[in-house]
Amino acid sequence: MTLANVTPSGGSTSDPFSRRDALPPDALAWYALRTRHQREFRVREQLADFQLEHFLPVYAATVRWSDREKQIERLFFPGYIFARCPERLARRAPLFLDFVMETLSLDGAPLVIPPEQIDALKRAIASRLAVECCPYVAGSMVRVKSGPLAGITGVVQRIAGETRITIGIEFLRRAISVQIDAADLEAADLEPADHKA
Repeated sequence: MTLANVTPSGGSTSDPFSRRDALPPDALAWYALRTRHQREFRVREQLADFQLEHFLPVYAATVRWSDREKQIERLFFPGYIFARCPERLARRAPLFLDFVMETLSLDGAPLVIPPEQIDALKRAIASRLAVECCPYVAGSMVRVKSGPLAGITGVVQRIAGETRITIGIEFLRRAISVQIDAADLEAADLEPADHKA
């Protein structure tokens, strides 16, 4: 299945801007799609069918029954999935993706999610560090100066005696927190150590 064949009316089109590979790479951006309840995984499947880059923040959880247990995926941000595509497709996402209700927008235009926020979430989830959902918080920014999350910025918190860095999507007001060694942090307004003169 390709996006070249998708139009609001369901017919075909020769419009080059309906083809992902017809656009220069710098035209691609990350957008947040709001899905119907418990349809995030179905939307992920559809985005994969359309060969669109996407990101659904999930973590592995164990569900136990009386006779067995099973590993399943649970959502960090229920109701949302991120897609990297041209703005034109982001605007039309509710038309060609069955379970997408809207593309999050600001002043009528799809809101671009900064790629560094997406990258930080991906790296945190893949790091195998202790990651959990948390409220979005504002505060002084810190940078991770060493370890698997080196270069990532976030807000530092002390929770139950642990040092955690909060990483989130500002516009969604959603975040995760990662347990980290306080010695690995520095003020974000400082020049990174490996770039100092």
